[in-house]
Amino acid sequence: MLVIQSSTRHNIESMDVASKAVFEATELAGESGGALKRIVELSVANSEQIQNIATAAEEQSASTEEVSRGVEDVNKIVIQTSEAMQQAATAISELARLSEDLKEMINELGG
Repeated sequence: MLVIQSSTRHNIESMDVASKAVFEATELAGESGGALKRIVELSVANSEQIQNIATAAEEQSASTEEVSRGVEDVNKIVIQTSEAMQQAATAISELARLSEDLKEMINELGG
């Protein structure tokens, strides 16, 4: 009878140890699940930040292209203005020469 009682006590103690181990394993599994959930949340947040950065980079690139086109347009206008100024200077020089020629003709006729 003592052997049976001892064996029963030993089995109960073993079941208590096993029960505690299962309880601890369940707690650890819950903590692991929480940690995994947090990792997923952080991954989603990082993914959103990366997407926001990519969108901002695309917008900045588009703005840079617009500025570049604006600079090109201004450069074209400067070139056109410069050419027009050269043509005007040539026309003024020709007009001054013609004016001198006209003065000489008037002096010759009047003179």
